Amino acid sequence: LYANIGRSRRVFYGGGEMPGHWDPWGFTSPGGAHAMMFRRHMELYGTTTRQLAEVSVAFRSHAQLNPGAVMKEAMTIDDHENSRPIVAPLRLFDYCLINDGAVCLILTTSERAADLAKPPVRISGFSG
Repeated sequence: LYANIGRSRRVFYGGGEMPGHWDPWGFTSPGGAHAMMFRRHMELYGTTTRQLAEVSVAFRSHAQLNPGAVMKEAMTIDDHENSRPIVAPLRLFDYCLINDGAVCLILTTSERAADLAKPPVRISGFSG
């Protein structure tokens, strides 16, 4: 079973600011609940972590084909199996990366946009 002290420290893992559905049972991140679900799958169907590793290895192989991918290094089944456990039976490479991104919106006048190479997109309103 997995638990941590996220609630008592007012730290909510998984991106939420409010306590989540699983918090009363100590699952303050999606990983805890998914580890428990995968453990049940292992018990019911005999699934192994080596079989789960095939998913991570395939995803990494696909990433190597994408020039914009964050993780491009090759990974083997043994790399997966030797990675540290996060919430047993899930290991480091069973989890997705947490990546921050950014967005930039450049606004200008209709008169200035008329001189640009591409046709302008006019904003007629917004809400927020």
